[in-house]
Amino acid sequence: SRYAYAGVAKILKAYVFSQMVDAWGDIPFSEFNKFKDGIKQPKFDDDALVYPQLIAMIDAGIADINNPALNPSRPGADDAIYGGNTGRWIKAANTLKLKLYTKLRRVQNVSAQVTSLLANPAGLINATNESFVIPFGSALISDRNPGFGDYFAAQRDQHVSPWLYEIM
Repeated sequence: SRYAYAGVAKILKAYVFSQMVDAWGDIPFSEFNKFKDGIKQPKFDDDALVYPQLIAMIDAGIADINNPALNPSRPGADDAIYGGNTGRWIKAANTLKLKLYTKLRRVQNVSAQVTSLLANPAGLINATNESFVIPFGSALISDRNPGFGDYFAAQRDQHVSPWLYEIM
């Protein structure tokens, strides 16, 4: 009966798969995580067919979050991204759907769906404090992913002079 958590998980899962599709195109989706069913080498699904399934997953996540009868337990301080603010999760979900539609428009007419999302700008991320990011600290420089700090320090120590680039 933790449907709000399940809704957040569906939104996050759709986000991760959308990043994989954006990076690699065709990905294993329909047979993903079916090892117990005997599928050891999942087939790669056409990326254009994965996007509609991700949008359906996002809609299911929003429905889970919005169902008050099924949500006696809601995210709170354990939510690292929005601190339990389910309204912001729904805004993130709608914004992710808009992003997916902008990619899907290349193979399908999605103008009605985009128009519907844009008709309610308050339902989309529209402020910095609504950003879909994981905070990593309170200071401005430490508010980045710790991996960035390591990369940045390594670059500073092994900096290549702009003059070298010019003569190359």
